[in-house]
Amino acid sequence: MAEITLDREVLIYISNIDGALFPDNNLYPDDDLYPGFGTLIIESSEGNSGIVEGSLNIEELIVDSNLIFGQCISNKFECVLYNIPYDIAGKDILVVALENGTQVPLFKGKIDSSVTDITSYERNLVAYDEFYYKRDKNVAEWWNEYWTGKTSSSLKEIRNSLLNFIDIPFYEKELVNDDTVIKSTSTYSVLSFGDCLKMICELQGCFPNIDRTGTLDFVVLGENEINVSEGYEKNNAQFQDYKTTKITGIMVYSDATEITHTVGSTDNMYAITSNIFLEEMSASEVNTCVGNLLNAIKDIEYIPCDIPMILSDLEVEIGSKIVVDDKITYALKNAYSGSVIVNQTITANASSENQTSTPDVVSSDKSIGRKISKVEHDLDGFRVEVGDEIDKTNSRLSVVAGQISAKVDNG
Repeated sequence: MAEITLDREVLIYISNIDGALFPDNNLYPDDDLYPGFGTLIIESSEGNSGIVEGSLNIEELIVDSNLIFGQCISNKFECVLYNIPYDIAGKDILVVALENGTQVPLFKGKIDSSVTDITSYERNLVAYDEFYYKRDKNVAEWWNEYWTGKTSSSLKEIRNSLLNFIDIPFYEKELVNDDTVIKSTSTYSVLSFGDCLKMICELQGCFPNIDRTGTLDFVVLGENEINVSEGYEKNNAQFQDYKTTKITGIMVYSDATEITHTVGSTDNMYAITSNIFLEEMSASEVNTCVGNLLNAIKDIEYIPCDIPMILSDLEVEIGSKIVVDDKITYALKNAYSGSVIVNQTITANASSENQTSTPDVVSSDKSIGRKISKVEHDLDGFRVEVGDEIDKTNSRLSVVAGQISAKVDNG
């Protein structure tokens, strides 16, 4: 058996801490790319301060259970630091791997918490990307101003304007419904950034994901392909005995009960519900837009699986097509852990063979208030009821890497 070695070190840069922990270390990121990151922490079993060896965890995720396009799921970073005398919650964080002399980005986001243990020697750090902090931001004011003086706009123009408003850097990418013309005479008092971006991306058949450099990418499944047949733990990998069924058609709901359009065959249909970008389209315009989407997603099928790697491969990107011997799947979840993040598991989630979405209701005030008496969502045994006094009910569904939380406030 050939010996495999890994020449890698993990570095953490944290913004705006008074005084560098390692002032003589010259391993700093390019200031043009990552301005303001001046404090370096390294993973070590020795030294005055650093990362507790083996405590690193990174989780990248675009699909929680069923294949639902447009989910705004936060990527997550965790580790344990020792002898750090600062409360670093709220600081920006950049995690890189120094691999064969080259710094490779792993995560960029903001520290959500840095709680110390009873001795105050170790500090548990949890960080998320910008989705976590901006997903619930109300963008109704932006929406209302955007449509002032406009009668129509392309879906791409709306997307770019939204992301510029929310101040998240993003990649320019051509998507299937970019040129679709959107009309709107509606105004809103409540429209969350996450809901708005989800509705845009579900019409594009993609997943918004903030990548390892902190830049928003629009992930289309299978854009990249990687063969891991020689690098995975064959004895510990788990594969389901089935492939997910290809999507054969799309149903468009105006709310959780009323179907307004169908495209394709009814064998395995994907549901789009309460999408405000379809509201003022003619029937033929909806059929064209949804038909474009169906053509883009109709060939997606994969084997649900968990694939542990012998050594982590940083070239595996979220959404990549994964070839494993004679099997095809996708990296819907990518988890790294351990010392110098040596461990990696690639996961393709599926709750059933038929990858269809359950009709849902977005949390804009106009969409929630339309023809709804009672809607129930099953979330891993957690049930949320949206009542018939919709104007007094505020429902919010938050999806974060590794967990689902739901909140309903009445009154």
